[in-house]
Amino acid sequence: MGSPTFSPAPREHPSLAADEVHVWRIALLHEGAADEGLLDAGELVRARRFQFERHRRRFVVLHAALRRLLAGYMGEAPKGLRFERGERGKPSLRGEPELQYNLSDSGELGLLAVSRSGPVGVDVELPRRVASLEAIARRFFAPQELQALLEYAPDQRPLAFRRIWTRKEAYLKALGEGIAGGLAGFVVSADADARLLSVADPEQARRGWRLFGLDPGGQADAALVAVEEVREVRCFEHASAASPKAQPPPDAGGRAGAP
Repeated sequence: MGSPTFSPAPREHPSLAADEVHVWRIALLHEGAADEGLLDAGELVRARRFQFERHRRRFVVLHAALRRLLAGYMGEAPKGLRFERGERGKPSLRGEPELQYNLSDSGELGLLAVSRSGPVGVDVELPRRVASLEAIARRFFAPQELQALLEYAPDQRPLAFRRIWTRKEAYLKALGEGIAGGLAGFVVSADADARLLSVADPEQARRGWRLFGLDPGGQADAALVAVEEVREVRCFEHASAASPKAQPPPDAGGRAGAP
């Protein structure tokens, strides 16, 4: 199955069915005049801790977009949303357990995944130089993944590495565990066909998860993990307040059905 394509968002905020996940691509290059004003006190403190302006800007744009998009699903004002963190630090909407989300960013690109069916995890990585790529893989990857990586020609290994890494990150983020949850306890594919090949934890294996490859463009690699009830992924481009885009027909949105 090919990766879903990202399409401009419809005029009206799209409705989210129980068997869907929506993924939004968010450009972080330009900050809108109202972006910082949407953030709460805690977010502003975090934003101002960044040493470099570009990192502060990316944080502000990403979290302002998060508020606008989640507010669209909830029919509320972006400024009024309240967030909390679970036992393992995964953020969620306070008082809205049904609407779950996950964020990821790399460089000037952000992704937001939103679901009503259960936990969701997303990860994106832009190409970058990775020192000791094979050493990192030997430390963190499952033996089957390491073998798959080393079967690629040296010039193709960075791409295979990013595929494995984003897929593993997305799975752990869906669990709410992050890298500390252990990267070697499950196996993902290294080729273009994103698959969760095996899970060592019997409870998670019984629960069932779906792994989707995403193509956000710009040479980035990305992956999405959702519960098995999800049958379709719809991907949209977020028109930021700083760079509004022409609006498409109401039924726009790239789609990918689950196998």
